[in-house]
Amino acid sequence: LKLGSRNVGPGILVSPRQVISTAMSSERARPPTSIAGGKFDITKKLGAGCFGEVYRGHDTTTREEVAVKFEDTQVRSPQLEHEAEILRNLSGQKGVQGFVECFFYGQEGRFNCMVIELLGRSLEDRMQHCRGRFNVKSTVLVAEQCMRRIEYLHSKCIIHRDIKPEN
Repeated sequence: LKLGSRNVGPGILVSPRQVISTAMSSERARPPTSIAGGKFDITKKLGAGCFGEVYRGHDTTTREEVAVKFEDTQVRSPQLEHEAEILRNLSGQKGVQGFVECFFYGQEGRFNCMVIELLGRSLEDRMQHCRGRFNVKSTVLVAEQCMRRIEYLHSKCIIHRDIKPEN
């Protein structure tokens, strides 16, 4: 979700501290340092969860910063390809705003990977900056934007399953 001109990522999107459903443990192989035939370089780990890892990277041509999500190909229930398909469908809709763009999805070695737009601080980070409380105006603004996007997802038969401030 985008909060005004700033970005706030819900569960199907990504903020630097967020991970979607992808399985990977710390004892497994490390993701590659470059993907998509060298189009994207991976620079820094941003976060990890029980289902995967997210890294900061950049487009080697444009130098634009991106987020790269990795999912082990051996995961029991892969989710990344489905997420990439949803994001591509959302970004292809005229007049639809507030969802990140998916630049690439593919397999690199033993990982499924997805490259998406890198978002700014999460709603959780913003709340911590305000000592855990938004004023009424900010609360209404965030709630309205969240509801609009959730309503849009539901109209497309998409159920978001991980709505929380850090996402």
